[in-house]
Amino acid sequence: MAGKHISLLVHFVWSTAGREPWISQSWEDELYKVIGGIIRNKKGKLLEAGGVSDHIHLYTSLPSTVSLDVMRYIQRQKEHHRRRDFKSEFIELLNRHEIEYDERYIWR
Repeated sequence: MAGKHISLLVHFVWSTAGREPWISQSWEDELYKVIGGIIRNKKGKLLEAGGVSDHIHLYTSLPSTVSLDVMRYIQRQKEHHRRRDFKSEFIELLNRHEIEYDERYIWR
């Protein structure tokens, strides 16, 4: 092979703490410029950015030199779940994101 090309396209979603409406339209463009600069410094590209007052979406192209730290997350699962079991963590995620569910059917 003459060379290699790796394209890692990632859709990030970030929420403000407590989903509070802290992102103002008056400065959100500046926020995206700062985030774009951080991504450029990592040799990536911010392809698209948008959001509302309580969360943002970013679509990025990242080089193979950027790690998403997934391996460390997986390696620490035993430690993580000593403090909190999967069921309680999953229920909290559903509640936090206002996803309706019926506990009678969720663990079948």
